[in-house]
Amino acid sequence: GLAMSCLTNTSYTNIPNLELNQVDSFTISAWIKPNTIQNAYSGIVINDGSAAGLNFRANNELAYHWPGGAWWWSSGLFVDTNAWSHVAIVVTPSSITLHLNGEGSTHSTSPQLVDIQSLKIGSYQGWTSRNFNGDIDEVCLWNRSLSQNEIRELRHLTRTGPVPYDEDLVVYYQFNLPASTSVMDKIGFKHASLAGDAEKVISTAPVG
Repeated sequence: GLAMSCLTNTSYTNIPNLELNQVDSFTISAWIKPNTIQNAYSGIVINDGSAAGLNFRANNELAYHWPGGAWWWSSGLFVDTNAWSHVAIVVTPSSITLHLNGEGSTHSTSPQLVDIQSLKIGSYQGWTSRNFNGDIDEVCLWNRSLSQNEIRELRHLTRTGPVPYDEDLVVYYQFNLPASTSVMDKIGFKHASLAGDAEKVISTAPVG
């Protein structure tokens, strides 16, 4: 299949309005392959309204933004460059947990309710100083909090295998439609689109 490649500070994917209101249980997962050390707070998947989602701190430390959380919190999880890693954020009413290749790091906090509307894959709200440099594939958003076991068991599988779509999987982006800027939602009609110089390249993510 294909993946999204971002090489410039205007490259990302736009996700349309998901119309999820007052969310306090949520999961985002993706496979990422950074080309280099990312700028601090570069986005992986971030909401366009209230900043909520996955990003980086300095030195490729996996981080998050979420109202009621702490953007400065240190997860201790560092993403390798030039290698594929599976990342996820799991939000519950009492915590936010980041996952890197099946290893979790939990921040006990009180996340606020957030309206999940339009989002960007590979950018923090379109800020050119906070744009991801590398490849991203297999982006999934769930309207519930996945367990660590679920994240570990599902990370190497597409959503069409023995554990298929479930009703809480909101959108699923594979980037596999060739010769198009469209990024198809594999489970519905919330199709996304490449922006700027983002392009699709052959994916070597370990997913089957």
